[in-house]
Amino acid sequence: MRQFVNKILLSIVIFNACCWIGGPFFIQNQGNSNIYEALSLICTNTEAHKIILGDSVGEQIYPESKSSNPKILCATTNRAIGLVGQLILLKHFLKTRSTEKAKQVHIVMHPGSYGARLDEKFTFNYFHQPFRHHIQRLEIPKHISSKVHPPFLMATMQFFPAARIVPYDILTGNTLVPPMRSNPEIMEYTDWAMNQLDSIAETGVNIHFHCAPLQSNWQDSTFSNLNAYFDTFKNLTFHYTASELIFMDREFFREGIHFNSIGLRKLGVDPLNLLH
Repeated sequence: MRQFVNKILLSIVIFNACCWIGGPFFIQNQGNSNIYEALSLICTNTEAHKIILGDSVGEQIYPESKSSNPKILCATTNRAIGLVGQLILLKHFLKTRSTEKAKQVHIVMHPGSYGARLDEKFTFNYFHQPFRHHIQRLEIPKHISSKVHPPFLMATMQFFPAARIVPYDILTGNTLVPPMRSNPEIMEYTDWAMNQLDSIAETGVNIHFHCAPLQSNWQDSTFSNLNAYFDTFKNLTFHYTASELIFMDREFFREGIHFNSIGLRKLGVDPLNLLH
């Protein structure tokens, strides 16, 4: 019996050692690889003074390969990282260059992404795994800290390298996939991240929030709650006026949120005029 247990323990040690050594290779071939790519791109391109962030719709419009100008960095990702994830990327961007040069920040998201939660189906793979070290450096208020970095989850990734690269969420059991709404529920940690962004903007960094182009059936949406929420921030700029919103017919979308190839061609290279 003891010999059997020793073999099991040895297998676990060897498996975790392989995961620790082969981690960089594994993450290149997983669904969350774009998060790691965004972090890497921010580190390697220290010349850029403008950064474009966003959810998966923003990533369709402004993918990492979109900008040919080294002074403009596209580090769009997806909804699953939430506003806390966008905050982490921005902090990483500002840390890796002179603050005097890093003046322009543009965040392109579907309005429903403001309702992103950190207990959704893809949170573990897209948020906790890639941002493991960054999350621990955040000064998060106690009342939301366990929701942003659950102690058991963070400890598991700390001591078991396999948990850092497993492509499926086998630890949290999260299956939630909230609908995209025009007036989403703002979670406490999202509000905290937005206030952090507001404080950064107060230092002289221009932070703009842009609404990603929407399907035409969203044209009747008032965004009243969302606009009222935006009004509580003095230093952030929100481009949600009627003249700034773009609506497109159903034929240009895959499932009503993301664009198909025809829709992307229709939008063109720079639909929100950010690449200048």
